[in-house]
Amino acid sequence: MFDNCLYFNMNILVRELNRIWEEEFIKIGLSPSHGYLLSIVLSRPGITQKVVAEAMRLKPSTISRFIDTLVGKGYILRQQQGKGSLLYPTGRAVSAQYELEDTIKNLHEQLYQKTSQAETEGLLNKMLCYYQKLK
Repeated sequence: MFDNCLYFNMNILVRELNRIWEEEFIKIGLSPSHGYLLSIVLSRPGITQKVVAEAMRLKPSTISRFIDTLVGKGYILRQQQGKGSLLYPTGRAVSAQYELEDTIKNLHEQLYQKTSQAETEGLLNKMLCYYQKLK
């Protein structure tokens, strides 16, 4: 009945990916969104919240909540600069960096066991192209 419904089928895929990603990230005490935000800060110390929001394609208010959580867990330091904030990883974040990177790498390997890397990258490219057209 819903085989031709992009909305329905995309949500099925998203729910399954969320389940897989959340099962892996819970092992390191983070959600996937927190983990990816932390990886951005680790790769670019001093990055602004605005740039993080743009990179993750999320609203600044959502990013603020994620950052608040990571500050509370001791992974990120927030340094006020004018109206914005600069974000820096803490020693705890640096210590967790390899585990975080391994988690992301393992998730991609799990995915490539079920579907090829080329198929995954092809789908991703199509989705990004589609997203840009809808924007």
